[in-house]
Amino acid sequence: NAALYLGLWYDASSYPFYGDIAEIVMYDRDLATVERQRIESYLALKWGVSLSQNTATNYVASDDTVIWDATANVSYTHDIAGIGVDALSELNQKQSRSVNSDDLVTIGLGAIAGANISNTNTFAADRSFLLWGNNNGDIRYLRPYTNTTGINTRLARVWKVDNTKAVSNVEFCVPATTQASHLLVNASDPTFSTTTTAISLTAKTAAGVASLCTSNLTFADGAYFTLARFVQAPVG
Repeated sequence: NAALYLGLWYDASSYPFYGDIAEIVMYDRDLATVERQRIESYLALKWGVSLSQNTATNYVASDDTVIWDATANVSYTHDIAGIGVDALSELNQKQSRSVNSDDLVTIGLGAIAGANISNTNTFAADRSFLLWGNNNGDIRYLRPYTNTTGINTRLARVWKVDNTKAVSNVEFCVPATTQASHLLVNASDPTFSTTTTAISLTAKTAAGVASLCTSNLTFADGAYFTLARFVQAPVG
């Protein structure tokens, strides 16, 4: 029966909260751990705020299906974001990017519109999800890559995908400032040493941002991706 305070400590003068509150979910009872996990997964996906992985934490759907396996993806705990639909929790996130300032990747179902509500595409099945996270590698082109003509280097940063119910036909964009020419995708190898697909990126404006994009893309569950380009060696 204690008083409820939002944004300010009980004495109304100390410890004010400075920031934005995207959404508040309230219950009239204590929640079980599994219930909290469902709600926190919903909020994380809706607002692009990654769940802390200091302790490995799965993302789950409303029926407790694991849609981001924290154990399998233990090396890819940064900037976790995703798209998906879940009728029971009223989630319909058709495009997303992590709110973290150093994140690069935006993915949208079918296309990336000006806002989520403006994206008119629909998921093929309820509780379909596509999530991605990265290894926090350097976002400079420091790793040699020789498997595709016209590309000689890639980012140290690598992303991994969890695809539940085969989400397909997505648009992928990164800021034009990355100067990437290709998206590299590999179904099982995070070093991109063999059987890597190199997909050309095209300049366009996506959601008001100068971007490099590719569309009609499907990421296999467990796939890895990164960005690549040709870097001219110094003359001398």
